[in-house]
Amino acid sequence: MQSQTWRFRLLDSGVGTSPGAFSPEMTHDRDPSLVPQGRATAPRSPARVLDTLRRDAVTELGGVLSGFWSSIEEQVRLAALASHDFASAQEDRIGVMALSHRALELATRFRSAIEREFDRWENAGGDDDAKPKSLSLMSEGELEVHLAGQQITELLDHQFLHPLTQLDERLAALAGSLGVRRGRPNPIRPEVAVNAFVALFGPDDLTPSLRSMVFHQFDKRLPKVLGDLYDKANK
Repeated sequence: MQSQTWRFRLLDSGVGTSPGAFSPEMTHDRDPSLVPQGRATAPRSPARVLDTLRRDAVTELGGVLSGFWSSIEEQVRLAALASHDFASAQEDRIGVMALSHRALELATRFRSAIEREFDRWENAGGDDDAKPKSLSLMSEGELEVHLAGQQITELLDHQFLHPLTQLDERLAALAGSLGVRRGRPNPIRPEVAVNAFVALFGPDDLTPSLRSMVFHQFDKRLPKVLGDLYDKANK
């Protein structure tokens, strides 16, 4: 009798039962390592990778102009308090107020320029770039804006040389997966954001002192945004 009672206890505890009693299907809720991983780790399609890259680029780079003009307005106000040139300070104040009123339009144009660069990259065979304006045809103000942008681009190209090289390799592989001709450079290289910013301004939008403030602020904000964007894109 004692032997039989002990046998029943073993059966109740699961010891000595058939192998199927502890099959993986019955223990998934207790041991996550037994859950099939194929579906969870399946790579995203190349099209989705490109869509994610485009969305991240437009969102992150668009953030460069978030609160941008209010910051410039404050700089103009402080500069006016320290200045003895009332006429120049008044010109700066009028100029930044006009730009502040156009903040939404400028932000939209900036983001659209980033979007268009992705369109050009994806449709490299039908490149629709407009020819750049000759330097000799630019006004003095336009030339100064162009040179300020060029200087920022050169510094950023050097600063981000390593992540840009990695990103170029990954984009080349992505282009191959998508069947895209590799006729366009990286759509989020520094030049794209800088040129999009430069294109926002007409020949009379920026006084010399306002131009200095505006490009200094842009140069201060853009590197952090690009660094984060390149880290995310390369991952």
